[in-house]
Amino acid sequence: MKTASFTFKVGGSTPKDPLSIYHLGQGFFLAGKRCLLEIAVGPGAMQCLVSPGVANLCFAIELFMKSLIILGGQDSPRTHKLADLGNLLDRSDLEAVKAYYDVRVQDPSFDNLLIEVSEFFVKLRYEYEFDLFSLNDHPVSVLAEGFYLSCADRNKRTSPVPGLRP
Repeated sequence: MKTASFTFKVGGSTPKDPLSIYHLGQGFFLAGKRCLLEIAVGPGAMQCLVSPGVANLCFAIELFMKSLIILGGQDSPRTHKLADLGNLLDRSDLEAVKAYYDVRVQDPSFDNLLIEVSEFFVKLRYEYEFDLFSLNDHPVSVLAEGFYLSCADRNKRTSPVPGLRP
């Protein structure tokens, strides 16, 4: 039997395309959720990768926000600061995520968490330089879920492709 191999290039994401940004965020969201799973690493030993999980979720939130900002008709700034990006979102998008978060997490409040995790993506990569001892992954996970669902819904409603499922 003879074998053959072919090399071809698959097109990458389209710059400033909200659906492409959403799909990139979806990858980081799923990676973050997987990092937060407790996995057996030996007899009687479990491991959960909290810092990498939260870092991935924060980056996913950033990407979902940027997708929503572009869908709202604005240019997305080059920043990792979630609080700054939150100020650029349409009020309806922000309120939808806030409503999702508020029924699932009471403390910290939505506004306080958004400020608290504003630069977590950067800080968690250099955790040894910051005091992040009080890190709790649950509120960040719920915040990421809210943005994930809101961004998926918004991209689905505004897609030029009929029947598109983000």
